Amino acid sequence: MGYRIKYNRTTNHIDGMGVNACPTLNLPNLATSGKDIENLGEALLIARTLGGRKVCRKCESAAVAALEASGRPVRVPVAPEGPKAPTGAQNVTPMRGGKTHKPGLEFRGEPFPKCRTGGQTNSGTRYRKTSGPVDCATCLSYDTPLKETGPVPPNFIELARSGNTRQARAYWQRRVDNWGKN
Repeated sequence: MGYRIKYNRTTNHIDGMGVNACPTLNLPNLATSGKDIENLGEALLIARTLGGRKVCRKCESAAVAALEASGRPVRVPVAPEGPKAPTGAQNVTPMRGGKTHKPGLEFRGEPFPKCRTGGQTNSGTRYRKTSGPVDCATCLSYDTPLKETGPVPPNFIELARSGNTRQARAYWQRRVDNWGKN
């Protein structure tokens, strides 16, 4: 019994396992790579590494289950890991190029910039880690604390004298007292 790797734009599938593990295998628009593969473990390894695409989860779990149920101890080959981010990576840059940003949150396991400026952050742009220097002015401005300089604004003094509540007057008085000290 031979196995074949079928694929679409993003995913590799393993055909020939005897069970219809994946409904995608029934689609007519899948491309087929190469010749039949006799060993399921080898087919799984090829599916994990072929073309930089991911393996269909349903096909992979069916292949692993078939390998474990074969009765003899079978080691599932593991594909070598792809290239890692450069060492010392601490910033992020869009996959398609652009400014380098300070990293913010992790969004669905992907790094995301601290600022919301730059290229298409709301349109699903993916970011990768980089050790390049930050060139986004907004991200750089997050590192510099705001310095209150010059005279105290007159509305601060007015609010400290005539705020609506005692707490409001105390808050604005602290702002006036601490003006220019940070």
